[in-house]
Amino acid sequence: MSGADYIAKLEKLTGVRYHRLRHGRWVATEGLIYEDFDPAVHVVDRFDIPPEWTRWWTVDFGFTNPFVLQC
Repeated sequence: MSGADYIAKLEKLTGVRYHRLRHGRWVATEGLIYEDFDPAVHVVDRFDIPPEWTRWWTVDFGFTNPFVLQC
């Protein structure tokens, strides 16, 4: 396998494996549930929720992690 082929193969990776193997970054996987989580994509700035929006609560009692409640 040539170097270019190897890099092309690394380009197809996602998440932590991509950042570690393609870019050599020291990113953590220990304890992570969602390895593709990216704050730049998945976190929005805080804002007031309009009163007419439907509210949803969800509970996950967890198998790997102990508990989560999302509102």
